[in-house]
Amino acid sequence: MLACMRASTVPRKGPPSSHFASIAWLRNLVGTCHYGSVMDAEGQVPKIGLTLHQWMTAADIASGDTARTGQWGAGRKPLHIRLILLALGHTSACTESMVVSTAPEQLALLSGTKPEAAADAVQTLLHDSDPLIVPAPIPAPLGAPACWLRIPQEYRNAAAWIRWRAKSITPIHPVFLVLGPAAGFTYSRLSNDWDAATDIAKSAKLSQTTGSQALKKLEQHRLAISEITQPLPWDRRKRFWRFSPVPPYEVAQETGALSLYEQRFADYAGDGSPARWPYIPEPLGLGAPVVELAP
Repeated sequence: MLACMRASTVPRKGPPSSHFASIAWLRNLVGTCHYGSVMDAEGQVPKIGLTLHQWMTAADIASGDTARTGQWGAGRKPLHIRLILLALGHTSACTESMVVSTAPEQLALLSGTKPEAAADAVQTLLHDSDPLIVPAPIPAPLGAPACWLRIPQEYRNAAAWIRWRAKSITPIHPVFLVLGPAAGFTYSRLSNDWDAATDIAKSAKLSQTTGSQALKKLEQHRLAISEITQPLPWDRRKRFWRFSPVPPYEVAQETGALSLYEQRFADYAGDGSPARWPYIPEPLGLGAPVVELAP
């Protein structure tokens, strides 16, 4: 299941908050992949860390570009495509290559989507006028279809100087198989500070309505905390939201999401999956390796 990004904590308006214990629950999972270097066709060693940083920045910009996302389709498809982009970034970091597999079953496990949706998302991305991915001239390991991660021309200047805010690329937690991708993106933008729903939705690149619905769903399942407060005497009362220390794994068990993921793992990956895709989560809800981004 696929990559959710933890947003950096930035002070914002709202009531003061107490300091929770570390909320980096994803860091307690299976392991950590670190950026390295790979040799290109000419035997040179590209700076994959920097290049992937810029590609993830471009993917993040694209996710908020309404002109582009409007061409991705309606309903949940744009959210699925965003999840696929994160899955590709995670795979690139773990394999230390900008050429990554687009095997539908692999992407489905990393993105929390189904293989059909993953394949459709890849085709949509390949047919963008200024694409984020292009067909690779060589196949991925084991002969799987592959793509080359590409920074679109229209985002290259921004990608060169904007720092991608997230510090890690991680597969989305199994719980969001049940709660949905909008809840996953919203959860990734919560912090220890109190934030208004409009700010969270904007940060998650969701509409205000979708963001508010996702926050209510997260609160219903104890993954978000809200409080109505009046920051200043002359302000109107307003609801603020922040991260909850309840482990997503616990909620995944309660909602049946963990069982659903285990079944998908068995259906999609098969017995040889750890050797084929070592960066795919194992079926115990423990998650996949966290990919730490180099400074």
